[in-house]
Amino acid sequence: MEVGGQSPRSRQQAQALLSGALSTAVKNKLILSNPAKEVSKITLNKKTITPLTGDEVKTLLHNSMGTFMCARLHIALLLGLRQGEALGLSIDDIDFESSTLSVYKQVEKINGAVVHRPLKTSTSMRSLVIPARSLDVLRDHLKIIENMKNTAGVAWKENGLFFPNGHGEPLNSKVDYNRWLKALKKAGIKRRSLHNARHTAGTLLYNSNIGIETIRRILGHSSVLMTSNTYVHNSEKPLRAAAREIDTFLDDADGVEE
Repeated sequence: MEVGGQSPRSRQQAQALLSGALSTAVKNKLILSNPAKEVSKITLNKKTITPLTGDEVKTLLHNSMGTFMCARLHIALLLGLRQGEALGLSIDDIDFESSTLSVYKQVEKINGAVVHRPLKTSTSMRSLVIPARSLDVLRDHLKIIENMKNTAGVAWKENGLFFPNGHGEPLNSKVDYNRWLKALKKAGIKRRSLHNARHTAGTLLYNSNIGIETIRRILGHSSVLMTSNTYVHNSEKPLRAAAREIDTFLDDADGVEE
């Protein structure tokens, strides 16, 4: 899996699955011992997560208006799609009449080849309601795709992708990432990983008083615990609201006669 370009997280999940299956085999006396336990565990290097502020999001979206990147930023920063989900998105996955977007597949690079694969879990598969302003941006993006087709001419390969490269094929993830970095630099925003865009979406939703269960559904998490532990711990707004409530309590207490 490592040679094939699979992420440490995917390899870690596969190792856990194999170990669990083999432990069951030992329990059922099909094998004498679990060989997976003799293999070193795969560890993940956890990176510091720093979601963008609301003002930074607005600046990014404003600077990208009318460009290919505008729809890409709306999808990442407001709807929270993972990179593979976004690059695997098809035009047919968006229902402009009902303002909904279906997320059920992704693109991955396996053994050097880019392939479409279904999402790993049923909770990852989801239908999202698109905000009105984002829907307008996605409509405008269709015109950008048409211009790309006209420019490519006979070299265009129709795959129905919403974020294709200049020839209609899946956009290279590195190209996508570099465009993200370029957008940050242009806006004067500190460099961050693209996955921070997903964290930004979760934090913006939480700061807007959206319930944890709804955020879980939007982001496609398996549990609200994962949503809470991974995303909302960076949100300062509810902490400030709590501090204000305590100040109100203390102000009221000052008026109490001894």
